[in-house]
Amino acid sequence: MRLLIADDHPVFLESLPLLVAKIPGYEVVGKMSNGREVLEFLAHTPVDMVLTDIQMPGMGGIELIGELRRLYPAVKVLMLTMLEDTETVRAALKAGAAGYVLKSASLVVFSKALNAVAAGGTYYSEELLQRLEEVKEGGPDGLTDREVEIVRLISAGLKSSEIAKRLFISVNTVDTHRKNIFSKTGVKNAVGLTHYARKHGIVQG
Repeated sequence: MRLLIADDHPVFLESLPLLVAKIPGYEVVGKMSNGREVLEFLAHTPVDMVLTDIQMPGMGGIELIGELRRLYPAVKVLMLTMLEDTETVRAALKAGAAGYVLKSASLVVFSKALNAVAAGGTYYSEELLQRLEEVKEGGPDGLTDREVEIVRLISAGLKSSEIAKRLFISVNTVDTHRKNIFSKTGVKNAVGLTHYARKHGIVQG
């Protein structure tokens, strides 16, 4: 099975093919640093599966899945990332990822995921599935899990750039969440949001 890897971390991009080489039946035919490069590669070279990270410059993994479903529906997609929050996992599921594996996974788990997706099935670790079942989107005023997480970080005094680094997302994404949070809660600034968070038990104090 011909694999294409998309990840913007050079060390991981170089080391993953060595890991794949330990699993029979797979060949890495390309290594890209973002989704746009993947689409450019597929325009002239067919592959069977794309292993992709989520946060990448230019075009991230979630957007890439949408383009692959539209242009190359036969290509299977396995997400391989550090992000494990429920909102991101849900987004990957909704977009059409056949598998979702954390970069901290063992070779055994990675091999299971690869083989399951290659066979036309799906693979999501038990830990992630359990979290999806247990954690409900349901903060006060309809705040999502990610928004509640960002409320806590804002209340802790973190700036957008610091939150982006902590959550492995872009500053623009943080600012979008911030606007949505202010709109849902009716607060005007970080001070008001901190009072709101304390009132609703999102943070202690």
